[in-house]
Amino acid sequence: MREVRLPGWDTTNEAFHAIILGELWREHGDLLDAEGVSGAVNEGLRHGRDISDERLAGARAACRRWRAEVEAVLAEVDVVAMPTLAAPPPLLTNVDFKVTRLTRPINLAGLPAIAMPVHSPGRAVPVSLQLFGSAYGEELLCATAQVIESASGPGL
Repeated sequence: MREVRLPGWDTTNEAFHAIILGELWREHGDLLDAEGVSGAVNEGLRHGRDISDERLAGARAACRRWRAEVEAVLAEVDVVAMPTLAAPPPLLTNVDFKVTRLTRPINLAGLPAIAMPVHSPGRAVPVSLQLFGSAYGEELLCATAQVIESASGPGL
């Protein structure tokens, strides 16, 4: 086990949002203000409408650079483990997209990941561990999660 660094981590947020919102608008813009569409989705559609083709292309290029950076790290280690959340989990009535700030960069890279609860004595809700690995590395991720689950104490 060793520490790894991903210097581009902090630069992923802009690309993630441009891609998510830009594609939301391009694929589902006809749903803007449609009956049954939530306020949050309408807000996303409105923001996505403002994302130019050039900005979206730049975000996709940034995504490719980020994936290459992550894959370079994964050429040195088999699996990366990190927290899933930066804070205790929110109540279901208070969930917002800030809760995904540690999972978005890995989603942007398009690599497999597992978020799993870990036995956490003394906590009302268990902490969550995120594991991610190389493309097509799901079998290793699942095996690693199983070993961690078995070693972390009694079941949840």
